[in-house]
Amino acid sequence: MRLNEEIQVKEVKSCHICRAPGDLRYSEMRDKLFGAPGVWSINYCPACDFCWLDPQPIYDDIRKIYQVYYTHKPTTNGRSGLSSLKHRVEDELLRADFGYDKLPGGRHLHLIGKLLGKLMPMAREIAGSSVMWLNAQTRGKLLDVGCGNGRFLATMEKLGWEVAGVEPDPNSARIAREQLKLPVITSTLEEASFAPDSFDCITAHQAIEHMFDPIGFLAESFRVLRPGGRLVVTTPNISGFGHLIFRRCWRGLEPPRHLHLFSTRALGICVERVGYEIETLRTTARSTWEIWYASRLICRDGKIPSSFPDKLDVRLRFEGLAVQLLQHVLLRLKRNIGEQIVLTAFKPASQLTVQL
Repeated sequence: MRLNEEIQVKEVKSCHICRAPGDLRYSEMRDKLFGAPGVWSINYCPACDFCWLDPQPIYDDIRKIYQVYYTHKPTTNGRSGLSSLKHRVEDELLRADFGYDKLPGGRHLHLIGKLLGKLMPMAREIAGSSVMWLNAQTRGKLLDVGCGNGRFLATMEKLGWEVAGVEPDPNSARIAREQLKLPVITSTLEEASFAPDSFDCITAHQAIEHMFDPIGFLAESFRVLRPGGRLVVTTPNISGFGHLIFRRCWRGLEPPRHLHLFSTRALGICVERVGYEIETLRTTARSTWEIWYASRLICRDGKIPSSFPDKLDVRLRFEGLAVQLLQHVLLRLKRNIGEQIVLTAFKPASQLTVQL
């Protein structure tokens, strides 16, 4: 171990998936979002299409790179804005396409939701992302890993799921417990030691890239899911359009918090290794405008201001929205260019947990 400015780090020269030495992709990188200390590099394994941070903070110093973070802000319940047009449209799409028929609304609004889902697939994708594309018919015990300040869990609880969360960042976990009254443990999934077959569904939204051992997380999620249970993961896509355009300025790199960065190929290898059966492995344009906007700021100004996303440059926002619409159309031709990967996988009913 050595010091990288204020942070104790260890070198990571080999691929987490295949253990082969990696190629240097980027060097001399700093935190452009929250100003964490340190100078970082990113390595790449061409065999797995997989990137990782080198060096990486040791576990005892990980808190130093999260001293300022967006999940530390107080939050309101994710369904509190139902009076706004945006939330009303989203609710009708969730009613029509995902089966959440307990949401408020009338028959005419339900028909509008059906029509929007058919005519505007991007609207359906955005609404679906708010529930991690989980259908109401699958409701049961849901565990959100890396749940942050609990906003997603609060949404799912209102929609009829029995929820729980794990979050290693104590500040974020405290907000989820104290403000939203959610059953959130300050822990990683591996440290939480849940009983086998405890959950019907496990979600990890933009979390696996923050983990020291993503394959270990997948193996533990497999153990605590019931047979037939579902895992849903989203994570930045290093093979996407944004990384191709912005390279070292791409928002999705986020050194030093993103320890591992996946392509669909890399994530598929990891998930199948622990025994999951993949249902869906695709990319989405759901977050394209935000990623495009933030990446443009990094290229232009060298950082993202603390006012983002509360104060926005209207021109850059519309530029990002135009790119998002184009990317959504292009996804029908080439499936791996979206800014985020979406994985849905099942624990087979007849398969035992794999021990790594």
